[in-house]
Amino acid sequence: MKKAISHCLPLTFSAQGQNSSVGDEVKSLFPWEVAEGLIKNPALIDTPEYDLRQIGNLLSAYDWFQILIEQPQFEKYFDWFAYRDDFSACWSQLLASQPQFASRICWWYVTRLELVAMYYRCPDIVRAQFPTGDAKELVKFFTSTEISGLLSMLPQAEELFDWKEIAPAMKEDDWLFLLSRQPQFEVHFDWSRVVGKRLWNWGILLAAQPQFADHCNFLLLDRTQIRKILLHQIQFRDRADLSKLTASDREKIRKRYPEMEL
Repeated sequence: MKKAISHCLPLTFSAQGQNSSVGDEVKSLFPWEVAEGLIKNPALIDTPEYDLRQIGNLLSAYDWFQILIEQPQFEKYFDWFAYRDDFSACWSQLLASQPQFASRICWWYVTRLELVAMYYRCPDIVRAQFPTGDAKELVKFFTSTEISGLLSMLPQAEELFDWKEIAPAMKEDDWLFLLSRQPQFEVHFDWSRVVGKRLWNWGILLAAQPQFADHCNFLLLDRTQIRKILLHQIQFRDRADLSKLTASDREKIRKRYPEMEL
């Protein structure tokens, strides 16, 4: 099985279109940038940085599925078998747009979260495979992270849960992630749970939902979180500890907000 590299690590290419060393570098693209480029302009397939025939095995299943959702003709470059157990595969999203790929599923490797998502996005396909299946039974085994992930993309799935049970059981970081996507669920969250805690997802939350800033102790944020927040919400520059930022961080922020001083 081929192993895909991280969705978050850049790919570097030489002018000949091969993976290169830093010395030969002419352009670096993140996997998501490859996917986004091909979705918008499929003709880019003929350029080295986007040539799936050369770099396709370096993308995750998630990146591939985003491409196939919009450009299904690129299936001819995709090795379904090699990615059969890549848990980043968003099967529900793919089959909702391209149901002809249903025969490609290796059901053994489909995650519980994706199975439940299928009941909402492509119910005919999942019910054909599991005629007696029940999404409500599946979510009984969900972890805090799975609950957060499901509700963040399908808020209507809250009908499967009892908030009185799941709200106190969910981890604080999973709550911050959920609120970054579905802020209306704040009514079920006790903000006192975050007091004095260092939580990773503050950056994700405040970049998307600045209205929750008063619940955050900015002094507890690390450099990565501060950078992420300021790249999207520069109004918090006076509340963040800017001494934690590197020169590179400051340069990235200045490029987005050239009129601001850091």
